[in-house]
Amino acid sequence: MCGRYVSTRRPQDLVQLFHVTDWCAEETLAPNWNVAPTDDVWAVLERVPR
Repeated sequence: MCGRYVSTRRPQDLVQLFHVTDWCAEETLAPNWNVAPTDDVWAVLERVPR
């Protein structure tokens, strides 16, 4: 059974919420009230600086 959820946050909301310092949005995603496991979604990654 797959999990579904709602994705309504704008990328700008995620930038503020997670204090993102390096952001590069190349596309836009519309809000989705039925996100499937194979759908594209915004993600925030934490990486160790090189």
